[in-house]
Amino acid sequence: MTYHDCSIYGDKGYIGAEIQLDLFETVHIRLEYPYRINQKDWKPAFIPFAKARIFDRC
Repeated sequence: MTYHDCSIYGDKGYIGAEIQLDLFETVHIRLEYPYRINQKDWKPAFIPFAKARIFDRC
C-alpha cells in the first residue's frame, strides 16, 4: 500500500520540521497534528480532534 498526495493526522512525534519536509518533498504527504496548550504558536484544536480526545478518555 502506498500513500501520496494526502494528509496524515498524527501526534506530537511527527512535528519535527525535517520529518515534515522530507515527507512532503518525497511523496507530497502533509502532516497534521493538534497543538498542545503549552506549545509555542498554540491554536485551538480542530473540533473533530477535540471530540475524539474526549471519547478516548472515557
